[in-house]
Amino acid sequence: MPKTQGLQDGAVSGQVSRNHLALDTEGAHAVIGGNFAYLADATFDVTAAPVSEFNLSAWGVDMFFNSGRWVFEGEYDRFKENVTGAGPNIHVNGWFVQGGYLLNYWQYLNCECNHAIELAARYQGSDTLTPVGGIADRLKWTSIGFNVYIRDHNLKIQREYIFKSEEVASTNNDAFQMQLQLDY
Repeated sequence: MPKTQGLQDGAVSGQVSRNHLALDTEGAHAVIGGNFAYLADATFDVTAAPVSEFNLSAWGVDMFFNSGRWVFEGEYDRFKENVTGAGPNIHVNGWFVQGGYLLNYWQYLNCECNHAIELAARYQGSDTLTPVGGIADRLKWTSIGFNVYIRDHNLKIQREYIFKSEEVASTNNDAFQMQLQLDY
């Protein structure tokens, strides 16, 4: 089902997803989705630079699949910022693939709760393109970590270590990241 998330002053965004494998009773689940956003005639004003007008557009496709305790997902996104006036255009292509395995850790603590720990690994990349189509920079990141699901996806803690690699502007910037996700 299409879902429009915003429409204001030339801005449109939305997301569409579809369950293509209705085997939830067998422990398998698959979803394929897409997303888009468009913002026309936006402006930014930096004190040291002249006012510029730009258009933003983005779209992407994603896939999720799980079977039993195994979880797999991937996504491809494309982003464009076209500037009129001062400033360069920005075009970025990005993607990731991720796999995980769910552990029911609390069963060993005699807990009657529905919590889980997911061990996960992710490989992702992005290409920032120059206005003439060349590669301005290429990022390749590998992440390993785990998620603690306290209340399904509505409340979880995510921890990961990211090994970062940049092709053009290489720097020592590996990172440990921890997030708390709360949906209500």
